[in-house]
Amino acid sequence: MRRVKLFLIALATLLLFTACKETRPTLTQSVYLVIKTPHYRASGSGFVTIKQDEVTIEIYSAATAVMRLRATPTQVCSDAYGCLSVAQFQEHFYAHRYPGAVLFALLRGMPLFGKKISVKGHDFTQRLQKRGSYAIVYRISKKEKFFRDTMNGILIKVKAL
Repeated sequence: MRRVKLFLIALATLLLFTACKETRPTLTQSVYLVIKTPHYRASGSGFVTIKQDEVTIEIYSAATAVMRLRATPTQVCSDAYGCLSVAQFQEHFYAHRYPGAVLFALLRGMPLFGKKISVKGHDFTQRLQKRGSYAIVYRISKKEKFFRDTMNGILIKVKAL
């Protein structure tokens, strides 16, 4: 009986400490980020933390965080604007709606809009056009992630430091 009690206490303790454990980041990388849109311009050094279904960007200037964004496939949260759906975020920051979570895909290095493409190593380039809507050049390499929509005046560049 005493062994059963000790076993149950040990099991409860183990479950308590492992059930509340926060998931560890898959990757944390120091980066230089440039964002230019019709409504927003920012650049600076910081960190990108990639978890399973979440990407966090923190940009610093003079040891102070000037921008924090947390992106998931369905929403983007910032210190300044709170949480917005992907469509609301795109309309607010890019002044344009794209099909899919562009920022999330860019930071994770995934193809845009769920398209299947052939990838050699980790590098690939996508050129996407929709008449009257967007003209995108999207490049992913080991050292740089690049998104440019020439039709809407949007540039997002993330360079590994």
